Amino acid sequence: MSWNEKDILHAFEDLNCNNYNYIRNSLQFNDQTSQLLELFAFGNLEDYYENETLFKDVTFNDLYLLKLRQLTLMSLAAESRIISFELIKSKLYLDSTNLIPELLKLTTGTQKLIRFKIDELNETIYIKHVKSRNIFISNIDKPLTFLNSGKVKTIDEMISFLVNFKDNKLKTLSSKIDKFEKQTMGTVQSDSDDMILLRRQSSSNEAQKKSSIIDEHVYNDDDDDDEDIANDDFEEGEVDEDEDIGGNDDEDDDEREESDSFEESSTGNESNSRYKGNNSDVSDDVVPGSTIGTKRRLEH
Repeated sequence: MSWNEKDILHAFEDLNCNNYNYIRNSLQFNDQTSQLLELFAFGNLEDYYENETLFKDVTFNDLYLLKLRQLTLMSLAAESRIISFELIKSKLYLDSTNLIPELLKLTTGTQKLIRFKIDELNETIYIKHVKSRNIFISNIDKPLTFLNSGKVKTIDEMISFLVNFKDNKLKTLSSKIDKFEKQTMGTVQSDSDDMILLRRQSSSNEAQKKSSIIDEHVYNDDDDDDEDIANDDFEEGEVDEDEDIGGNDDEDDDEREESDSFEESSTGNESNSRYKGNNSDVSDDVVPGSTIGTKRRLEH
């Protein structure tokens, strides 16, 4: 890609541009343009104000300043994900009156390089995403002209950072992961043991419940048998009473026969009494063996 002066000037205003070191290495520029590319590739706003005389012939407009503030904030975000308002005001050369407006400008059209959330209550910003700035490789890149090499992020510094991250951060993280896994496995095992115990208790309770139901069923069956026996005895008792009633009927028949005999006897006695009375009346006039009395009785 060929770069002309117009493209380079636009790159200093582009909030999505981050390849200044590549441009610096690609073409030959005058000293002032090379220094600007060096500043935007590895420096920050503090470096600009410390070396402002180098750029006296450059029209450093507000868009240049905004871009440098973005690059400076990216350097801060590489060190910490939570950045206080005080540090931002110090490093981005802002005061309380223009802090929030300038931060809001950086949230517009900068999604490729940095994204953050502003927390006004706690006076901090939380970094959600950030791209790495250009890394200086001494044996490949053009030499630095004005920036202090100790302040510039180099490949050696990056390697050292990665080694330190591997030896310390990753080991600590691995240890925490192992501890978490052991705790998790212990919790899972404990939960598993609890589940087994609960299942056993549930099975035991279910067995007891079934046993109780069976016992109750057997008890009810025994009661039903007793009731059946009692009903049978009751029915037999009714039959005996019927038999007794039948026997009383025979006695009543005998009594009725005796009563009938008695009535017949009484009737016969009354008849005999009347007959005797008549005979006593007749006996006055009738002579035994004579028909005269009979005739008189007839006449009478």
